[in-house]
Amino acid sequence: MTSTIVPGEGFADFLYLGTSLYDTVATLKSTNHPMQIAYSARKYLESPILITIPTLGLRLTFSSAQCQELQLIEVLNFDMVKFAYNGQQLNEISFIEAPEESGPDTGGMRPLQKSVEPPCLKVIYNKIFGPTHPGTLDLAKKSYTLSYPGICFKFTIESRELLSKLAGLKDDNQILSKLANWDVAPDIPCRALTIFNGKSFDTFLTNLKENTASRTGSLSSREKITVMLSTREILIDFPEVNGTKRASETLLLGVSTQQDALRILGPPDAYFNKFDSHLLIHKHLKKEASSPPCERAGVVYKFHNYFRLGIDLLYNLNPSESSGGVLEKIVLHNGGIVESIDFMHWNNCNWEIRWNRESQAKVTSAMYFHEFDQDFLEAISTYKTEPVLLNRNESEITRDEDLEIVHVAANGKSDLSGQGSSTESIGSKPSNEFKTWGQSKLYGFDRCIWEVIESNNCISNVTIY
Repeated sequence: MTSTIVPGEGFADFLYLGTSLYDTVATLKSTNHPMQIAYSARKYLESPILITIPTLGLRLTFSSAQCQELQLIEVLNFDMVKFAYNGQQLNEISFIEAPEESGPDTGGMRPLQKSVEPPCLKVIYNKIFGPTHPGTLDLAKKSYTLSYPGICFKFTIESRELLSKLAGLKDDNQILSKLANWDVAPDIPCRALTIFNGKSFDTFLTNLKENTASRTGSLSSREKITVMLSTREILIDFPEVNGTKRASETLLLGVSTQQDALRILGPPDAYFNKFDSHLLIHKHLKKEASSPPCERAGVVYKFHNYFRLGIDLLYNLNPSESSGGVLEKIVLHNGGIVESIDFMHWNNCNWEIRWNRESQAKVTSAMYFHEFDQDFLEAISTYKTEPVLLNRNESEITRDEDLEIVHVAANGKSDLSGQGSSTESIGSKPSNEFKTWGQSKLYGFDRCIWEVIESNNCISNVTIY
């Protein structure tokens, strides 16, 4: 397998910067690549999500709030995949027959041994990518980092003689000249490369740390759902596609039909019918006298699941009300929260909720529950009530063999300051805490129910009715 590197973009026909976490995981699962996912258990929204793919020697960095887009691709092992740029190979992987004495007799067939030649600084600088600005030397770590627009290389200096000569140099240009002209090219092998969007890796890291800490990011490529609770309006703002901006659409709870939603959102990814009345438990909270009671036998409800959008729609199919089915509830999922049951089953919905159009108080999908504005909570609260603890049965947690969940260190910190590798000292370990997964609290307010993950206070989903 040979993968073509495109600086500032990713790998041709496989991985691209800006791809969502949801789409990336779906692609990797479809190609049967096992993954390890690392995250911060305490500061989830302010820390990146990392996916390591051992079979490809890759590590991917995603923002954890809002867009959850792929921001950094790292090659940490050149033993798995051949990489090329402009038709030139960066590393060589070959298989040769093992010596006769190296293994048991196999009937005249000797086993094959893998031989790997990683890229080296001399070849990259002189032949493949060409000259660039001087990099950064770290004598203590015996490493040198060289950055180009959209791509960065980290080299290890293995020659003691070369290290001693570099120790006496102070000028960056002289250091680069000494490295690029060193006679024994394998003395300076590349141990990691990173693909990012920007002119320099230092600038990219600075912006990455700032955007991650502030939970900001571009959402221009995602649908935005804005909810006005008092009027039961669901406003849908569509992204720009090929320079064309589709006009916003509106769904109205209790009024819009199944046909209206299908026209606006298209066919769902899945659907199923509900024949019981458990979904009607909050019906008594509605104050409109015009709303007819539906707690009677024979009422059929249909769920439409839009996994790619992170939303579910519930219709009342009672033929006495509407032949096409009336929209009664919408569920907005934060499918990018690792400790949620919804994780990767639904995408991360980009939502904003207000009480009405005039209200300045709002909440968004990039907020913790404890960050909700008090004015907003007072506007949607009809009476004081304690949350309900929702215990997911352990049998509901199905461990996917393609996804291994790992925890970052308890302090929630990630190393974003290292050169050539964004999270080199992540210090993660496999999680054995599946018994506590999915435990959440339900907070009921006027027209909405919030499901909050108990461990990190993230919003797992919100039901609007």
